Amino acid sequence: MLGVNLRGEDLVTFIWNFLNREEVITGKNDVLERVAAKGLLTSQRVTTFSCDGPTYAVLKCPSCGASDLEVMEAWIHVPCGSVTYERSACPKCGSVTSEELVPIGPVYRCRSCGAIVTYPTVETPCGHLTIGSFVMYRLTEEGKDLIRKVRGELERLPDPKIILADLKVTRVEALLLDGSIGVILGTNDEYQRSREGKLSELGLKIKILEI
Repeated sequence: MLGVNLRGEDLVTFIWNFLNREEVITGKNDVLERVAAKGLLTSQRVTTFSCDGPTYAVLKCPSCGASDLEVMEAWIHVPCGSVTYERSACPKCGSVTSEELVPIGPVYRCRSCGAIVTYPTVETPCGHLTIGSFVMYRLTEEGKDLIRKVRGELERLPDPKIILADLKVTRVEALLLDGSIGVILGTNDEYQRSREGKLSELGLKIKILEI
């Protein structure tokens, strides 16, 4: 088990939450608290916005209303004060050196109308926005090391490359290979057997990944 005393739900929850990211903001979580106690995560209380609906934001071009923005770097050419979007050229002075430029970006370019957007319009489907207190869990260096090792084991799986899938029936860390094989982390306990049963009910063949 990679030399770390994580098993069952603790191991699965840790991998599920942190395989593709380094921090999670949520309510206090008993499982993540146990993982933090083993030195794989840090936790701190933070104050942030909460929403009674979806929490994503849609950025739109204020000129045309399209949500098709690309990120661009921007600089000020100190000698003349002009803004440039090229690291080696000023629209007023021509060719310049990087020492003459001060970064002020990023900004956005609208792919639909070509406009340069400094402050995009932000829309969210959130119905009611409030301030909430949550816990931020972050990977420690030990945690990052474990995740790297798990990723290495996953890379050994055959193509097509695996994807995380929440199968709704139960929150499992199923890794689907061509849609027919469910790969789960081996934990050698009742938790593993329960997940094997759920995948079998869905008609998936099962591969146990021992890490």
